[in-house]
Amino acid sequence: MPIYVAPVLSEEEREEKLQEQRVQRLRRRQERRRRNRVGAISGFIRTIFVGIFAAALASTIFTWFINPEFIQPSVVSGLYDAEATSIAASDTRRVVQPTATPLSVAVTPNWAHTIGIVAGHRGPSYEAGIVDVGAVCPDGLTELEINFDIAQRVVEEMRGMGYTVDLLDEFDSRLDNYQASALVSLHANDCRDYGPQASTFLVSRAASRPPGGRDDILSECIGLYYRTSTTLDRSYNLTIDMTDYHTFREIHPNTPAAILEMGFMLNNRDLLTQGQDQIVRGVVDGIECFLNGENPLAVGTPTPVPTIEAEATAESEGQ
Repeated sequence: MPIYVAPVLSEEEREEKLQEQRVQRLRRRQERRRRNRVGAISGFIRTIFVGIFAAALASTIFTWFINPEFIQPSVVSGLYDAEATSIAASDTRRVVQPTATPLSVAVTPNWAHTIGIVAGHRGPSYEAGIVDVGAVCPDGLTELEINFDIAQRVVEEMRGMGYTVDLLDEFDSRLDNYQASALVSLHANDCRDYGPQASTFLVSRAASRPPGGRDDILSECIGLYYRTSTTLDRSYNLTIDMTDYHTFREIHPNTPAAILEMGFMLNNRDLLTQGQDQIVRGVVDGIECFLNGENPLAVGTPTPVPTIEAEATAESEGQ
C-alpha cells in the first residue's frame, strides 16, 4: 500500500514551477515590507496625534481650574492661542490618518513561528552508556560532525531572519509532545561505496501521517528547494528508519515534520563538508516554502512510492 506521493515533472516543468514559486515568494516579501512600512508610519502619526490631543486636554484643564487673576494676561492669551492651534492640528491629523491594514491580510511575523532543527545523532544515546555518532568513514569523519555543523548553520540563518528556532538533540527531552510550525531532522547517509549512483538525497514524512497533508507539503517543499540548491538528484528509496523515524512518534501530532538525508558521506563528501552554504540554503528555502503556504503537491500527477525495509543506496545508520 503506498505511503508516499510525489509529483512527477519534466525538467522544464519543474524549473518553470520553481520560478513561479520564487516570484510568488518575492511578491509576498515585498508586500510584507510594504505593510511594515505602512504600519510604522501609522504608528508615528498616532503618536503625534496622541501628543497633540494630550497637550490640548492639559491646556483646557489648566484654563478651567486656574484663576486667570493669578497668571499674567499675556500668558493667559498665549494658552488660549495654543489650545486653538492644537485642536485644529488634531482635526487635520484625523483626516489624513491612514486606514489600518485589514486583519484578513495580516501575515504571521517570523518570530511567531517556532522551528525545530534536529542534529541527527547528537546528544545522549537512547541506550545509556552508548555513544552514537552515526555513520563513520575510514578516516574518522563522523555523521554527527556533519549533521551538527549544518544544523547549527541552519539555526543561525533562520534566527537571523527573525524566526524562533530550537536546536535539538537526537533524543532531546524537549521532543516529547514538541509543538512547532515545522520540525526537520538532518542526517547523512553512510560512507560505504555503493557506486556512482549513490549521489542523491532523500526526504520523508512519517508513514503514519496522511498523504497530501502538511507533513507531505513540508517534505515536498524541502525536496524541491534542496534539489535546486545542491543540484543533487532525489531518491525515493525510503527505508523504514525514515518513514517510522522515532522523532515522528514523539512530537505533537499537529507538528509537521520531515527527515532529510542530505547526501552520501563518500560520494557527496565535498558537498557535506565544504558546500554547507548550498545545503543550508536548500533547507531554509524549503522551510520557508512551507511556511509561506506554497504547495508543490498541487502540481503534476502524484506517483506512489513504496516503503522498503532496507535499500543499499538509501541505508540510514543508527536511526
